[in-house]
Amino acid sequence: MTPLMESMTPVWTGAVCPERRLVLHAIRTYLSGDPGCLLPALAEPLDWVAVERIADYRSVTPLIAYALRQYGGDSVPPALRERLQQRLILTAQRNLVSIAEWTRILHGFDEANISVISLKGPVLALLAYSNFALREFNDIDLLVHPNQIAKARDILVASGYEICSPLAGSSDAMLLRCRNSQLDLIHRKQRIRVDLHWGAWHVMFPFQMPTNAVFQSARQEQYEAITFLAPSPEHLLIYLCAHGTKHCWRSLRWVCDIACHLHASANLDWQSCFHSAEACRCELVLKHSLLLVHRVLGVDLPPFLWNYCNCAEAHKLAETAMSLLLRESPCSVEKRVKRRSFASITGSLMGAILLRFLRGPGGRRHASRKHEKSHSHPRTGDASGCSSFVTLLIHWYVAEL
Repeated sequence: MTPLMESMTPVWTGAVCPERRLVLHAIRTYLSGDPGCLLPALAEPLDWVAVERIADYRSVTPLIAYALRQYGGDSVPPALRERLQQRLILTAQRNLVSIAEWTRILHGFDEANISVISLKGPVLALLAYSNFALREFNDIDLLVHPNQIAKARDILVASGYEICSPLAGSSDAMLLRCRNSQLDLIHRKQRIRVDLHWGAWHVMFPFQMPTNAVFQSARQEQYEAITFLAPSPEHLLIYLCAHGTKHCWRSLRWVCDIACHLHASANLDWQSCFHSAEACRCELVLKHSLLLVHRVLGVDLPPFLWNYCNCAEAHKLAETAMSLLLRESPCSVEKRVKRRSFASITGSLMGAILLRFLRGPGGRRHASRKHEKSHSHPRTGDASGCSSFVTLLIHWYVAEL
């Protein structure tokens, strides 16, 4: 570790309960393979029910189960070891069902000559994690070109999926006007959801990733007999960072996704990643996310990455995100669902208002982008605008969740 990095503490400096500390050290042990930090955490007096609750709430139970079974030894109660083993088996079974359905969808799209990129879920489980049972996923995210969205939708509906977006009765032309660039479908018999995207994120966010750019750099990947198209490692990293940011880092799993992706992408082209982040207006998003992964999970940042991330706004956002990740114990399920629904609705409204303010009195930009240079604000303003947007939105979620 370089002197520059030694000034940064990998884990929170604030007070953390023993159960949260154990969860963090278990994940770090999985990533590093070194139980040096986990063993002292296991020696502390622990409320194991709280450990399970925290791991489940943060969506990292499979990782905790693996680390505790692999390195916990007799420090882990036998009954808990058995429950964790059953959770791993259940996750593996569910993921196998979802992966089989995912490959069936890909085959159907291939027969219809629809180009499709798989995002997150099965891609991360198969490529980023050492075992696909260690990464739970509840839906299948697919990206298609906008001119193929109606055709892709019809194929999914014909294969048993129902549209659960409010656009179900809209025309194809109205579908493409959806500012969320996403159509949600569900197969009720198999209980599998598909999120069909023709854009990376809702247009209210200041950062955007052009679909054409993602397809141009996409790579064909293979896992055993499964062949699929995935984003380039550089675009996938940016996508994961922006996904966690737009959801205000509610889940520790999103931080783990970035860490595991970095471990699995040793040949990642960082200069290309920096250029893509700039083109997507995601520089601050990328910077604070890398700092977050380093601070939370102890992932080493080489000197050139530390120099890239070392700015006051990135540190501020990383600190705010960390306080969100380690907020107080979750309340009751019913109350948590109500708060999350309220925060999601009001957060989106707040984001739309902020974006209108950031775009200036001209309001909406021309969709054709023909006169973008004369009507848009200078690029230097976009970074600060993104910073204000992300900071305020994170503080809003902290207050409401």
